[in-house]
Amino acid sequence: KSKRAPDDRHTYGYLRYSVLGAAVTDTVLIVGSAAVICFALSRLFNPEPIHGVGMTVFALFGLGANLTAAYLTRGGKSLNQKAVHLHMAEDVLGWTAVLVGAAVYCLTGFAAVDALLSIGVALFIMWGALQSFGRILPLFLDKTPEGLSVEEIKAAVEALEGVEEVHHVHLRSFDGNISCATMHIVTLRPDAGELKRQV
Repeated sequence: KSKRAPDDRHTYGYLRYSVLGAAVTDTVLIVGSAAVICFALSRLFNPEPIHGVGMTVFALFGLGANLTAAYLTRGGKSLNQKAVHLHMAEDVLGWTAVLVGAAVYCLTGFAAVDALLSIGVALFIMWGALQSFGRILPLFLDKTPEGLSVEEIKAAVEALEGVEEVHHVHLRSFDGNISCATMHIVTLRPDAGELKRQV
């Protein structure tokens, strides 16, 4: 949906939908990680027997599926694509932890390893999701994009021939990749269209 062209209802286009998608993904990861941690803590103090063979089979299946998914989602540029890839990559880590846990349990009978690994993976996923959310929040708040300066842009425009004044300069990013600037430029030049092209 974020790739749709602008229309009368979305004059700036649909790019923000990718940001919304990333926010939803990160929220699910954060809430899900918190739930896993709560459940794992109760299992840590009251370990239950684990079906080691079944755990191993599920881990191998999950690892294969998520390795494929992580490979297919690599190289995305939007925040949503990056969030989805992060989710797939972290699932690979999760299934690797399940496989390690199954091996440790089968060899030692230490049932609490399942809860310990669950807490570790959940904390890692939560940290990644919180960092991703931190990159999304400035977009919703329309903060000036990283690497852009209102003063530098204003000075560059004022340096153009025929520009009398520049004010109401606003900078924003739609999706973390594509940014735009709007401004009011006062000029006495008769060829305002050419000046606009130069700007």
